[in-house]
Amino acid sequence: MKKDNKIRASYSAVKLLSKVGSPLFMGIGGFFGFCAVLILIMIPIIFLVNVPVNEMLLPPYMDAIREDGLIVGYDIIVGGGVKFSVLADTVTLGDIKAAVYSVCLLGAFAFLELTAIFVLLSRLFGNIKKNGPLHKRNADMVCFMGITVIVAEFIVSAVYRFFNYTLIKTFSAEAETVRYVFGVSLTPILLGVLILLIGIVYGYATGCTQDSVSSLPVKAESDEGAKE
Repeated sequence: MKKDNKIRASYSAVKLLSKVGSPLFMGIGGFFGFCAVLILIMIPIIFLVNVPVNEMLLPPYMDAIREDGLIVGYDIIVGGGVKFSVLADTVTLGDIKAAVYSVCLLGAFAFLELTAIFVLLSRLFGNIKKNGPLHKRNADMVCFMGITVIVAEFIVSAVYRFFNYTLIKTFSAEAETVRYVFGVSLTPILLGVLILLIGIVYGYATGCTQDSVSSLPVKAESDEGAKE
């Protein structure tokens, strides 16, 4: 019995989340959505920027190499534990802008994915508060989250590969030999599949519960009056 009580206590946080989760997750989703819009707005602004190369704001994954206060080169990190360096004289303003565009595109898609997930979480806990944890709409929200992760990670993985391709193609001395190979990362997509399966099982469980409740015998009011 003690073990069962501990298990019940471990799930008691759902009651709190059902009260505060909906506005909390909606606020977080709104923040990520704002970040995505802000990044998309930055793209045309960066296109209009015309400054010396050494004054251009560098994107993440790119660091300036300085000697005696002067920029003599750049370190470019393309992910997967790979970093290479290029001389400053070989880098143009257009090269840095191309790297910035890639980062912005990748960040926008990532923030849009997070926005969708947190909005769905907000609706899930809002429905739990309104209709209880065994309402079939809850399972639909979990399934939608799984589908969102699958689709979004498919896109983000492809964009991330394009981001790495852009960095290497732009800055590598062997740029003419670089080719883009389309592909996606299976691990986050499998996570989305797992969430989808959990949603399907959740939906089946809620359906069985509703069927069990509806099959319970209902006593007539006349019988209850006779007993009284």
